[in-house]
Parts: sequence; C-alpha cells; structure tokens
Amino acid sequence: MNKPIDFYTGDELDMDDISVDHVITWSFMYSDDIWNLVLTSKSHNSSKSNHIPSKEVIEQLNQRNKALIETIIFSSFLNFIEIKYRVFYNNHRGT
Repeated sequence: MNKPIDFYTGDELDMDDISVDHVITWSFMYSDDIWNLVLTSKSHNSSKSNHIPSKEVIEQLNQRNKALIETIIFSSFLNFIEIKYRVFYNNHRGT
C-alpha cells in the first residue's frame, strides 16, 4: 500500500504522523470544505499556525484540486460506461 504524501514537502508520511491541514486557515475562512484540506505531518501543521499561505502554496492547492476534479470526472465516466455495458450485456444475453 502506498504511503500518504505530505502536501507541502512531497515526502511520504508515516501513518502515526498524519495531520489534516486547512491550507487557508480555518480561523480565516471558518470552513472545512474538502478543497481546502490536505495531508501533512503533525509538526508541519503545528508550525504553520494561522499564517496565510503563499501564492505558490495557493497555486499548488489549485493544481491539486484540478487533478482531483479530473480524476472524479474520469472515474464517473468509467462507471457510466461500465453500467451501460452491463445493461447492454444483460439485455442481449442469450439472443
């Protein structure tokens, strides 16, 4: 099984050192929306406190979210094709 990757450093995270971080601090946005949540180490999450992220980190988050959206869309498309295939197959068995 692949280890989770730290959003900020790109390093693999040990299972006992994972923290969910709000890239744009919760105290600024009061939101737990998934687009703003990333995995990082406990120490990194603690050290960033309530600091506003840099433009580079915001762009990294933007790119991550675009990739997630593409993955979700592609996965939904594959599920749609699989359902259509099963319906077609079930309707044409034995004919």
